[in-house]
Amino acid sequence: MGYAHGTKVSAENSKTEMKRVVYKNGCANYQYVENEERAMVMFTRDERVIRFIVSFPPPEDRMFTKTPTGRRRSASIAYKEYEAETRRRWRALILCLKAKFEIVESGIASFETEFMPYMMLPDKRTVAEAVAPLIEEAYKTKRMPRLALLPE
Repeated sequence: MGYAHGTKVSAENSKTEMKRVVYKNGCANYQYVENEERAMVMFTRDERVIRFIVSFPPPEDRMFTKTPTGRRRSASIAYKEYEAETRRRWRALILCLKAKFEIVESGIASFETEFMPYMMLPDKRTVAEAVAPLIEEAYKTKRMPRLALLPE
């Protein structure tokens, strides 16, 4: 179970709310693309492109097809469980965005700091996607990696 477990708010209503939250906080160009496996939400602010990815477990995942005790669920119940989890994940993303915007509005962090992991670089990767392997390597080797993003 996670945040918004059991929510009845439809995914469509969540997407509409998310758009309002994004625009209310000075962003533009809100868009999303989704398929059965994931959704990508993007928007811009101050010439920065922000991208969030929400992954969805496949409908045939055990979390939908089996009860907690391991008994098989009917296909219709499994699909209802899948849809409920999809709705929950959309609500969780809205919570994340609202919290980040509140942190920025409250002056706890700048927009750049709070959204930096999700900012897209010219090569279409996010900062997190570009930097995560460098962090992993630093912890393995106990040495600072050369950050290609920084000038020498």
